[in-house]
Amino acid sequence: MNGSLVKSGSMGINAGNTLGEFIGCSSSTGTSCSSKFTGNIDDVRLYNRALSATEIKSLYNQGR
Repeated sequence: MNGSLVKSGSMGINAGNTLGEFIGCSSSTGTSCSSKFTGNIDDVRLYNRALSATEIKSLYNQGR
């Protein structure tokens, strides 16, 4: 938060999924979202690798 690591983890994306992925959803059945994020999501980026803490901090600082 605000350029500091609060939580880390990993997630997988099923490349064979033809129903799409949900952003801002913590519980999905694949066709609908049952637990939606109620805030605003204004900058979404997907990478094909894990970013280092330095890269994340740099991206955060670019957006300030």
